[in-house]
Amino acid sequence: MSILDVDPDLTHQLATDVARNAQGSLPAPPVVPLDAATHDFGAHLAAAVTNINQRTERLRADLAHISRAGYALAAAAAATDEHTAGRFSAHAGGS
Repeated sequence: MSILDVDPDLTHQLATDVARNAQGSLPAPPVVPLDAATHDFGAHLAAAVTNINQRTERLRADLAHISRAGYALAAAAAATDEHTAGRFSAHAGGS
């Protein structure tokens, strides 16, 4: 049997780092002249930038979800530690 060892402070810090990295804004798409010579290139470039922006937003949403899970894990670990410490103290004759 393995034991899950969670450091609430470290987990909270990591969740904060992930949350910070989930923030941001996308850069403005490049302006490409759409004349006859560059129309196809410009259209493909615009499609590629749109795709990258959509993937970036999905990645940020995933990072935000991971961050929320990290905060929840840190809180649960801290609560468990407090509960266990209280039970230990009660059994050891402390107050």
